Amino acid sequence: MENAHLYFPFEEDDDLYDLYEERLFEDKQFFTSRAIFDSVFKKRLEKMGKREKAFRFLTQSKIPEFQVRDIEWQKSSNLPEAYRAFQSVKSILFQEIYTSKTVGELMHWVKQLMQVHQHYVAQMASENIPKEEIIFISKEPEPTELSQAILSFEKAGGKTILDIETLTFEGKEILLAESKRLSLWRQKEMIDGKF
Repeated sequence: MENAHLYFPFEEDDDLYDLYEERLFEDKQFFTSRAIFDSVFKKRLEKMGKREKAFRFLTQSKIPEFQVRDIEWQKSSNLPEAYRAFQSVKSILFQEIYTSKTVGELMHWVKQLMQVHQHYVAQMASENIPKEEIIFISKEPEPTELSQAILSFEKAGGKTILDIETLTFEGKEILLAESKRLSLWRQKEMIDGKF
């Protein structure tokens, strides 16, 4: 592979296998410590793929096989159910990401995470976003507060995104803000052509 050292930079005295492990760990941290953005994640996955090819070329090693499987999860148009399914599957996928031994394995789990997140966003996104409102799409809400707001919403009879504005429940502002944030996320990803 031409220019392999550009995709997998190293110093002369580096152990390439140790360096591979360090970079794999950095990738795991990247995907589990920030808000999910398909456009950003896909760029990182592309970079990882090139680095993997370079590493295999430099070490003359084969790409290890791993057991490919998909995590089963229940899709729902009911917002509280979609939220719980997303949180449950996200937790499982994070565990798989943390225990990945190769770049290929890690990439598989990250792609599944993005897919599950897209379904969740589709249930939470609203088209009614005031233009004058400032919302930071990379700032996720406090998980406990969001969870409590979802529970209150469900107890009030809420099922869809349209119910958020019509019902009265504790944490309504949190749920509205999250709906708006994810709506803007979706718009940004659509503009970038990645969603």
